[in-house]
Parts: sequence; C-alpha cells; structure tokens
Amino acid sequence: MPAEPIGWATEPQSCRHGRPISGILTRFIGHDRAVEKQLDLDEAHAEIQARVPLWQSAGLTVAAITWRDQGRGWPPPITSNRDEVIEADSVGVAITKGTQEGRVVVFDGGWADFDYLDWEMQDNVVSETPGWGAPLSASEFGEVLDRLAALFR
Repeated sequence: MPAEPIGWATEPQSCRHGRPISGILTRFIGHDRAVEKQLDLDEAHAEIQARVPLWQSAGLTVAAITWRDQGRGWPPPITSNRDEVIEADSVGVAITKGTQEGRVVVFDGGWADFDYLDWEMQDNVVSETPGWGAPLSASEFGEVLDRLAALFR
C-alpha cells in the first residue's frame, strides 16, 4: 500500500482503539488545549526532514509530512503546508516499503503514536506511545524515527 498522509478520526466519541473517551482523555486528543506543550514541533519537523533523504536512499517511500491544526475547529484539519497551520498540536510522517508501513505522529505534549505493520507477516505489528509519561525531546524523537526506519527490511 502506498504511503498516505496520516488521517484522524472525526468521531469524538471513540479513540483509535474503539474505546469510549471522556473526561481527561479528551484533553489528550485535542478537544481542548489543557495539555502543556513540552516539545517544539518545528524542531520535531526538522528531525523528520533530516532523515527523509536517508530513508529514500534506503528504498523507503516517504509521504508528505503532515501537521494537525487545532486552530481551525473540530475536527482539526490535517495539512502538509506548515504555513497554513494556526495552532499545530502534532506533526507526523508515514513511510512504506513493499508490504511494510510505519507511521509516527508526535504531539506537542511530548509523546508520539508509533505504528508499524508488515502486511506479509501480520504478526509483526508494533503500536506504542513513546514519551507518554516522560515527554520526548526533539533529539529523543529523532531516536524514535530511527527506530521506526530500522524496522524496515
């Protein structure tokens, strides 16, 4: 499957795992801005950008880097044009190679959604949230990106 910009659920009653959300969890997915900013997303973007040529030279297909804009209402739009974003709360990238795909989205609260799947070997699935409870720095986010790329064979 080709890499596509990362999309977001528009239904505020459930999270990506299908469980209902309420109370404090709604703050973490962007219903309000109660999450303290821990990470400069432009620095995180620079970490992604620095790796794109290396990934491409390794045969990975890299989708457009995308931003989620909390400044434009619900559901927050996703765009690859940073200049259009009023209030970024996440930046992400998807990469693919053959039957493998991976996606990382980092949030300004300092955690990331980290997902990898090999469609050929369907038991090879990784889904984690690095930085949850201990916010990532930009350089630590770079290490997360390196870890994702290392999963591709």
